[in-house]
Amino acid sequence: MRVYRAYLTDDGGRFSGVKFLNCDSDEDALRMAEQFADYSPVHVWDRDRFVQTVQRHKRGGVFARFMQRLDRGRPV
Repeated sequence: MRVYRAYLTDDGGRFSGVKFLNCDSDEDALRMAEQFADYSPVHVWDRDRFVQTVQRHKRGGVFARFMQRLDRGRPV
């Protein structure tokens, strides 16, 4: 089992956080990274090897802004 890193980005494309994923393969890591791609792309790495960018889900507009505010703990 390897430890992959899923780098999260903000609306401007800047890195905003990282999640560590314990997976057996690239495919498993990409599937796990999809859960973090609601608002922006997630860049998956295996040590110093870039695996792939998981594109954001197609949720946009008012719903995405609402969910972002909830995630950041801001009042809606």
